[in-house]
Amino acid sequence: HKPKALYTFGCPKVGDQTFCDSLKKVPTFRFENCSDIVPTLPAKLIGYRHPGTHYFFDKEGDLHIDPSDSTRHRHKALGALHYAKGFPIFKKDHVPARCLSDHAIPNYTATIAKHLKGGA
Repeated sequence: HKPKALYTFGCPKVGDQTFCDSLKKVPTFRFENCSDIVPTLPAKLIGYRHPGTHYFFDKEGDLHIDPSDSTRHRHKALGALHYAKGFPIFKKDHVPARCLSDHAIPNYTATIAKHLKGGA
């Protein structure tokens, strides 16, 4: 069966352009938290791409649909810097880098829930 839709959260690139083209008739919603490192993997150099519409939450949790690379890179850098400044070293249950913290599914669901409630 052909899927009705595809939703990904912090997904790495999983295919080349041919793969992405094969999904053009499937509504694809790709969510990315600001500094999540996983969606940047593997490098574009080997031909992997992301399919679908890109929903990007910036460092403040504001939503950008299909943002430019410069917008994403700016927010990633600012988000990482902001996180590093406020990070309490060695505090229990804290992740030392935002690029890892932003990959956690509870952080995705909290940001999406905030938008569904109209809070962002």
